[in-house]
Amino acid sequence: MITFEQGVELVWRAFDDMEGGEIYVRKIPSMKMTDLAKTLMPNGQLDHVGIRPGEKLHEQMIGPEDASFTFEYDEYFKILPAINN
Repeated sequence: MITFEQGVELVWRAFDDMEGGEIYVRKIPSMKMTDLAKTLMPNGQLDHVGIRPGEKLHEQMIGPEDASFTFEYDEYFKILPAINN
């Protein structure tokens, strides 16, 4: 998760840096949905329903097909559109 301020900062940085069509991905630590649920409802009960059809077990923000178009910065990644040379 990112704070509102971090999101705004990334948008302003993108406005200042972009040429058009780039995707900016902020670096954040990974988390489990159960950790998020426990944070939001510390006294709540969690029901484990198992994996549902089509459910993703891991979200990948930058895939292998984007790797050659991706640049890494201190706090974010910038993915250039594949149509650029």
